[in-house]
Amino acid sequence: MSRYTPEPEQGEKAGTPVPSSHGISPWERQYREDGRIWGEGPGELAGIALRYLDSHLPHGIPLAVLDLGCGYGRDSIAFARRPGCRVTGIDLSETAIARAWETAGDAGLSRLEFRCGDLLDFPGGPCDIVHFSNVYQILPPPERSSVREVIGNALKPGGLLFLSTLSIHDPQQYGKGTPVEGEEHSFIEPARCIYIHFCTGDELARDFSGFEIIELREHGYTEPRVGGNHHHISWILIARKPSR
Repeated sequence: MSRYTPEPEQGEKAGTPVPSSHGISPWERQYREDGRIWGEGPGELAGIALRYLDSHLPHGIPLAVLDLGCGYGRDSIAFARRPGCRVTGIDLSETAIARAWETAGDAGLSRLEFRCGDLLDFPGGPCDIVHFSNVYQILPPPERSSVREVIGNALKPGGLLFLSTLSIHDPQQYGKGTPVEGEEHSFIEPARCIYIHFCTGDELARDFSGFEIIELREHGYTEPRVGGNHHHISWILIARKPSR
């Protein structure tokens, strides 16, 4: 069975999925088995981000958007429908990226591209917006550090980061699974055997202290999901890369 592990095996990156006997990562398996597991519409963070843009930036202003961990593209597509947005989505799952291209083609969207690969290897930038929905929580500490660097390098000065990640107050998943030795608020989730870290507000404020934090708050919502909805409490972070 595949799992995420905080310690890398020789020749592997920290936190990357250890192949199962079938050579399939847990995320690739999930997309193959469950298809569009979270439905067709944009996720919670994308909705928050788009409303923020509508209220703070002129409609139609050109914006380069990077959607890290885009899955099957539902959030990327929502951004691409906003006039002026040019969107790049990246995800590790080949099945998810294939579905994203299929949906984008059906929608007739041209200001949109998808790439299959490790987001930590993505050169990125320069972009105006980074959208990072519910991926930070599945990255062990070394990868969380690396992705912060990726985000910082990708954003233009003054660019905006929109991030969501599970809170320690999440009622759906917190405390379920095997605690990770030496890490507070981290567990190996039993159903899919993946690593999940639950953040505190102080932790996120420290992690993104190099950014101007515009908003950092807990947010409860119902997530549509194949097999039954989930109720989550996540942190919503809106931050700006300093202009200098």
